[in-house]
Amino acid sequence: MGTCSFCKKNIGLLTKEYDCSVCGSHICAKCTHKWRENVPQLALILDRSPKLPFICIEGETGYLPVCPACLSTIEGMNYKYEWALSNCEDVEIVSANYKGHKRYDPNSRIDVSSNSYKDRNEAKRELCAMAKYYGRDMIIECECEKQQHEDGNYIYNTWSYSGIAVNKQ
Repeated sequence: MGTCSFCKKNIGLLTKEYDCSVCGSHICAKCTHKWRENVPQLALILDRSPKLPFICIEGETGYLPVCPACLSTIEGMNYKYEWALSNCEDVEIVSANYKGHKRYDPNSRIDVSSNSYKDRNEAKRELCAMAKYYGRDMIIECECEKQQHEDGNYIYNTWSYSGIAVNKQ
């Protein structure tokens, strides 16, 4: 229970309170923008910041609560992610099993990962997009994780990727 950072209204038992996914400000339901585009991908990007994103589930869809001050920030992040997704074909992936040597800038290392997908290529594409988002052109020590799930009589696999994004030398 506190006060909304924007309208200064008291947030009590009957008023829903959110934390902005970008800056962490306390906001009431009226001041909250419910961001719905690329939620899993932006959650990965926001996870790199000190404030963990809070994904709200509404029916079958999720959203990121965003305060009015951070709305343009998340719009910019979404635009940059969309650009990275459409321009990630040139990102080179190097398996963790690779025994050779690839030349890269050691100061450009940044951990990247994908969400889990039923389609392995979709997970790999998201990993490349995350590297491109951070301005990197190669992923080293790339690993693929396969998980088996059961839904009644239906058994299926999901795939996710992780690695270290770097710049080639």
